Amino acid sequence: MIAFLVLAAVLTVLVFMVSAGRALSVAQYAGLVAVAVVTAAFAVWLMYADSGSGDSEP
Repeated sequence: MIAFLVLAAVLTVLVFMVSAGRALSVAQYAGLVAVAVVTAAFAVWLMYADSGSGDSEP
């Protein structure tokens, strides 16, 4: 859970840094933040998806 929160926060800050100075609407910012949060969730899911399978190398 902490990995997701940190990654989502970092991606959200990066979105705001890249879009600084551009005339974006609230809906566009909300969409970009939603993409950042979904990307963070997917990345965390990929990190832990194989951890319980038992066939990973030590």
